[in-house]
Amino acid sequence: MNKFDFMVNGAEISSPSPAIYCLVSMNPRCIYIGQTNSKLGVLGRFSQHLSETSSNTFKQRIRTLFNYDEYTYDSIHGTYFSLPNRECFTSSASDYREAIEGLVQSELISIAAQKKFIVVSRVSKNRLCEQSEIKTLSQAVVEKFGKFLRCF
Repeated sequence: MNKFDFMVNGAEISSPSPAIYCLVSMNPRCIYIGQTNSKLGVLGRFSQHLSETSSNTFKQRIRTLFNYDEYTYDSIHGTYFSLPNRECFTSSASDYREAIEGLVQSELISIAAQKKFIVVSRVSKNRLCEQSEIKTLSQAVVEKFGKFLRCF
């Protein structure tokens, strides 16, 4: 049976609000870091990742990296970090969210390796990564996600 666990910090999980999220697969042991400003909220984005639609990049990355024809998850865990509800994060342009996502992914690679997970998401750092607010928010996300990963 497929199982999906997640931590809820409030009702915003199903509301359209900008966020950085982390999905953890137990088999194979891998982590996906993403960003969203979906009208469906983080919960809707999680659902898309696990669906059989074209927006299931989590499943696509696992299929590609592990050379699977199919990927049927048995246990997926997830958490998220809500970003400030400001234009730079709520805009359809994802530059600011991607800057945080890139810094978070970069930091979590070593934490994940210590727990014998690999990071399967792809994101590049961009010019906004040097901004102090982006660095500060990224560190807060890394702290939260690091605590979450220590549970496994």
